[in-house]
This record gives sequence, structure tokens and C-alpha cells, in this order.
Amino acid sequence: MADLKPVLETLKCATTIMSSEKTVSISHIYPITFSIINKHMAIATDDRPRAAEFKTMVRQSLSQRMEVDYNERLVTMPAMIASALDPRHKHLPFSSREKTKAGLDKLKELCADVEHASIEEDMGEEEEPGAAGGDDDVVAVTAGPSSGASHKESAMSLLLGDDYSAADATDPQLEVDTYVKDSRSSLESNPLDWWRANQTRFPRLARLAQRYLCIPGTSVPSERVFSAAGLVVNRLRTRLTPEHVDMLVFFNKNK
Repeated sequence: MADLKPVLETLKCATTIMSSEKTVSISHIYPITFSIINKHMAIATDDRPRAAEFKTMVRQSLSQRMEVDYNERLVTMPAMIASALDPRHKHLPFSSREKTKAGLDKLKELCADVEHASIEEDMGEEEEPGAAGGDDDVVAVTAGPSSGASHKESAMSLLLGDDYSAADATDPQLEVDTYVKDSRSSLESNPLDWWRANQTRFPRLARLAQRYLCIPGTSVPSERVFSAAGLVVNRLRTRLTPEHVDMLVFFNKNK
């Protein structure tokens, strides 16, 4: 077992990170997987036969389960998309150049889909009475005691739109290119804080980040909820109502 201790410690560290409940975990799946396969499970010259055999088995199992070989399915995996949406992994440095390009192309495709969905939502909304603008509306905009900068600013905003100056958000592909050109965040940073600060720069990508980064990387958090429920409901507390059980479990997992 002494020969396998360093390998097992690496796997334990990866399991601990992936089982986190309070931080983004899904975007770590492929960076950690590729790191384990290419770095930590690489056979060293001083490895003993048992350790070398174990590393080979882990590499083969991960490669098969995670489908790390290049194919069209890999870039559509939610975990790979989440990695591209995580400012710590957005350059996909763990993958080959071909995989990185395919992953970013998929991100541009999704970004364009968000744009089309937003346009359809805007067209589907019913126009409020008077919103089309009549004589009264024109008077409301032009009339008033002030004819200075504030009047010009409101008039220009009405005519050109509030997002007229947002040059980096005019095109979905340009938005992704600008996002990728920025330097990566440190591994200790919180991607949710980064997106909270940059959502106005990358509005479409921010919506995608909300959609993908909320996914847990493993089923461990949900299994912990069932374990907590098993401790709450026992033979000495059979009179608890379902509503009380829900509240107790919620309090237990949101301390």
C-alpha cells in the first residue's frame, strides 16, 4: 500500500474538490480529469510494478468514462462548456489546440442561440398601450423647463437605446473573442464573483454562466441531503410532518 499512497492522495484531493457544496464544481471536471491522466497518473521511471499497473488502470478508466478522446460529443458536454465559462479555465489549457478551438466554437454557437432567444422574447412581448408613441409622448420627452445636458441625454437614450455605447456586446462572436482575450482568473478566485462584476460586459455569456455553473459536479451534495434526512427522521420522531421534515433538512443544509 505504501507504493499506492501518493496516487491515492491525489485521487482523494480530486474527490474532495469535486464534492464541494458551496463552490462551483462542474467546471473543474475536465481540468482535473486531464491533469490526472496526463500528469499524476503518468508512469515514472521509479514506479514499482504495482503502482504502474494501478496508474494505467486509472488512466484507462477515466479516459473511457469521461470520453477524453476528441469527438463531437466532448465539446457538447455540459462540463466542458462550464469549463469554458469559468474565467479560471476559459482558455481550456488542459486540452489540445483542436479541442480548445472546437470548445470555443461551441461557446459562440450557444451565445448566438441566447441572442436569438432574447430577440424572440422581445418580439413576443405585448406592447403596452401608448408605447408606440403619439403626440403626447413626444411632448412628454421634449417639454420641460430644462433644455441642457440632461434633456439631451434622455432624448439620445430614447432614440439610440441605453445599450448603444456597449460596443463589446454588439455581436455574439465578438463577445466571446473579447472574453477569451482577457487573462484567466487565479485558481483561488470565485467565478461567480467574476461574473457578477463582468455581466454587463458579457451579457450573453453571463446568462450561459448562470445556466451551466450552477450544476453540481457530482451527485454527492444531493446524497448528503438524503443522509441528513435519514438522521432527522428516525423511529423516535415518527410524528414529524413532511413539512417539518423539509424545514429541518433545509436548516441543516443551510447553516
